[in-house]
Amino acid sequence: MTTVTIIEDEKGTLTSLKMAFQAEGYHVDAFDDPLVALPKIICVPPRLLILNGRMPGMHGIDVFKTYRRYCKGPVIFLSASSDEIEEQLQADGCPANAYVAKPHSIRQLLHLAREFVRP
Repeated sequence: MTTVTIIEDEKGTLTSLKMAFQAEGYHVDAFDDPLVALPKIICVPPRLLILNGRMPGMHGIDVFKTYRRYCKGPVIFLSASSDEIEEQLQADGCPANAYVAKPHSIRQLLHLAREFVRP
């Protein structure tokens, strides 16, 4: 079963994404704290990482850059400021695979995820 890891500090969003991906047949690891998630995704990289861009404790860009040092799997950023995050990562020469602006469509996110990995 394909593992998708979601790191999202908004618990309602995290729960709805987890349920939607599970309904599609994915195994989902869900975290609301990036500091807890980071060591786990480095040790056991998911097939797809969905990452909120702005979170308390550790910014999504910092999570992404640390993750990229060890893992090359696809990453989708989910953020109200997705354009800003995309510009910053492009300028750093380390772009993510996709960027989805909040508020988002779960259907759109599932469709995009299937472009990278199948359940």
